[in-house]
Amino acid sequence: MAIALGRPLSSRELVDHMDGVKTNNDLANLRIYRRGRNEPGDTTGYGTFYHEWQMALAEVERLRAQLRVP
Repeated sequence: MAIALGRPLSSRELVDHMDGVKTNNDLANLRIYRRGRNEPGDTTGYGTFYHEWQMALAEVERLRAQLRVP
């Protein structure tokens, strides 16, 4: 993540694998969250945002399927 950002991570920044798979280092699967902050992005993938992310992906797929129907 530091290479992609072009800077080192701060001591308070951590990298979250949104799908929970630590070996999936695709940049689309990574996000930074800050340790010790009570704001959006401060929890890991198995925290608050993981479920919302999965629900959003399912909704995108549902809408794509609707668009493909003649």
